[in-house]
Amino acid sequence: MTSTEANPPPVVRELRTVSAVDAVGDDLRRRMFAGELVGGELLKEAVVAAEYGVSRSTAKAAIEKLTAEGLLERSANRSARVPRLTAADVHDIYRTRLRLESSALRELAAARRAPREAAEANARVRAAGAAVGGAGVAGTAGEPGSAGRAPSVDGEGASGAVVGGARAVGTAGGPGSAIASVEPDMRFHAALVEAIGSERLERMYGSLVGEARLCMVQVQGRSLLAVDRIADEHDEILRRLAAGDADGAVEVLTVHLTRASERLEAALDA
Repeated sequence: MTSTEANPPPVVRELRTVSAVDAVGDDLRRRMFAGELVGGELLKEAVVAAEYGVSRSTAKAAIEKLTAEGLLERSANRSARVPRLTAADVHDIYRTRLRLESSALRELAAARRAPREAAEANARVRAAGAAVGGAGVAGTAGEPGSAGRAPSVDGEGASGAVVGGARAVGTAGGPGSAIASVEPDMRFHAALVEAIGSERLERMYGSLVGEARLCMVQVQGRSLLAVDRIADEHDEILRRLAAGDADGAVEVLTVHLTRASERLEAALDA
């Protein structure tokens, strides 16, 4: 046995350097998506600086970054605040999402491709639903008899992806919180767009995801629909993609997002 075989070289792991601005911004974003920072709550630069032990200029830069993402709002000479999204905001966000996601589904259906990443995300949606007894945030009912049927994913059976994905929920709010379904739900839809491989489409879609997630978190306590119904409809989209049924996939998506939008709008108007 050679010395190299006895003492293999250590694995070099690549680390991403995170600036103080990014670190503060990332944690503030996490707190918003976890429901810890609620709509209307003020974020004062001095308070943020003290909480994180950073300079006021760093706190200001982090707040400005989140403002640019649409996750905070700020008027002249006033502190930033977590926005209270309106029904009109939700309608516009979901209308734009539908257009972008429909385009992605047509390309995927042409290739008969149901992305594995989307199936794995949906397994986490189901796991989150099981943890809270099926309580949900916003979605639509699946087609009758669709529950429990796993679609083919990228040419293989989905059972492996579903079982693997269900082992860990790991979402904001904890596995026992209704908020836990929000992150994998959004991840499912993002995975469909990312599977196209268009950086420009991803950027356009990414600008909507934060606001949509923030909205869902703000109304999560209303438990608008059962998470398992959301997951059923996700599975139906994947089945139609694998079958090459572009019109069918878009039809399911349209019902899915339209009903979600309507229920979120109604909750915000209540």
